[in-house]
Amino acid sequence: MSRSTFLEITFLIVALAPVASAVAQDSPPDAKDDEAIQAIVFPENVTAVEQDADSATPEEGSTGVEQPVEDTTPGLADGSGDNMDAGSDESGEVSDFRNEDLDYGYEEPVSEYASEEERDKAELVQSFELYKSSIENGMYEEADTLAKRIIELSIKLYGINSRDSAKALTNLGTVQYHNKDFDSAQLNYQAAIDIIERIEDRLHADLINPLKGLGAAQLAAGRPDLAKDTFDRAVHVSHVNEGPHNLQQVDMLDALTETYLTVGEVDEALDVQEKVVNLQLRNVDLESEAAIPALEREALWMHRMQRYNAERNSYRKIIRILEKTRGSDDIALIPPLTGLGKSYLFVEPYDPEMQSYTPASGGEVYLKRALRIAEESPQSDWEILRGSMLALGDFYTLSGRESRATRAYTEVWEFLSADEERIPSRARDLESSVVFQDISPTLYYNSARQDYAATPPENFERGTIVVGYAIDTSGQAGNIRLIEARPPGLVEMQHEVMREVRDLIHRPRLENGSVVPVDDLTYTHEFFYRPSDLTVLPAESELAGSSP
Repeated sequence: MSRSTFLEITFLIVALAPVASAVAQDSPPDAKDDEAIQAIVFPENVTAVEQDADSATPEEGSTGVEQPVEDTTPGLADGSGDNMDAGSDESGEVSDFRNEDLDYGYEEPVSEYASEEERDKAELVQSFELYKSSIENGMYEEADTLAKRIIELSIKLYGINSRDSAKALTNLGTVQYHNKDFDSAQLNYQAAIDIIERIEDRLHADLINPLKGLGAAQLAAGRPDLAKDTFDRAVHVSHVNEGPHNLQQVDMLDALTETYLTVGEVDEALDVQEKVVNLQLRNVDLESEAAIPALEREALWMHRMQRYNAERNSYRKIIRILEKTRGSDDIALIPPLTGLGKSYLFVEPYDPEMQSYTPASGGEVYLKRALRIAEESPQSDWEILRGSMLALGDFYTLSGRESRATRAYTEVWEFLSADEERIPSRARDLESSVVFQDISPTLYYNSARQDYAATPPENFERGTIVVGYAIDTSGQAGNIRLIEARPPGLVEMQHEVMREVRDLIHRPRLENGSVVPVDDLTYTHEFFYRPSDLTVLPAESELAGSSP
């Protein structure tokens, strides 16, 4: 999987203690409180001061760090600091802290600014709008700068012990999560939690968003043990405030499921998803289309947990509902028929002695039915038909039936070549490399760690291995060779990556309507290693010619 390069930010971990102390005080924040927040939010300033300590001496009484203007609005005593609404908790994909969880809601700026406070409020509104836009457009470097400015203004206007400052810290944590700066994200989420506990209580609804963010950052940082407790608490807080059957908890339960899967506790993950399905179907007619969204989610999660028989049962329920309400030829049947067909490519790994063998060919009938509906339904269009044609060809490739796959892909080529509007789709689907089965080589050499970080963790450095390979007309990888290894001494890692590349499966590539082999592909794997792991390097020419 490719990884975007984000702005690398180094934060002082030791700053957490003073912040926790600052937000727990009964009195309004003083300069030392602001210093503590600065140490978390703007560590580059602290670092710069440390580097310049020998060449410049701060004036007596100065901290050497640029301070925000002292707070003149203690907390929310006058109500003026309560300018943000709580973020939404809509359900979505698991294991990712989504844009919907941002804390939005600043008031509109005033049109005339008669005081410094009004100017600061106007800048706060503008900065927040720019921050939202940056997040929505994936401009996380810019969002990071804006989030820090919002924190400065929130502290200046409303004090550290305010809902605004807590939400500003939550939003900075969100940016840092997207930037894969998980350690810093955890610090800021925790600081937000501490503030809310200080000004409200340990069960307040405002805790849910920072708790969700903290759990996501802990999980991404390789601490599923901490993430489990955090998500459990977020669910409990939602029960206290919204009741035990609220649907806002679904995304938290999904994240808890992902946490259990990370540590291999599949039965616990199944129990959580059973609760989710029961919640979503609680007040729904099980024979109506209103039940379909919950059944679709159930099918996806059962596939995620390798419970393929349960996945098929969910798809069959959806198909029965649609046949009852829409008939046997409605295009709404195409997605569940396709999902059901593809599920036959997988064999359930649990209790194999208790299950009968299900051949992959069993899924072909469902994919052919989906294709027939796409061809004959007046509701269909060329994109729906293209998807169904490709799905059948991909099924043949993944089930090892090369001749049928070749025939199916050739038909797709002819179909997409028949209209100029479809040519871009042909280039994307058939003339480019499309990976069906990806790989996940070890992220840390000689270590049990699994978390990904934008910058190498302490005592680790970043390494890169580039492997060249070819794919034949069946989509299988071959002719695997080492192109580059940095550092060059970790031979075991090189061999592991080369072995993994053998498992890559591609959609065969077509040229001029014919399936052709491709031999110019590369796979790049980034990983972390300790300098102490390096061994004596054999001659570079030996490495280039080695094989796993």
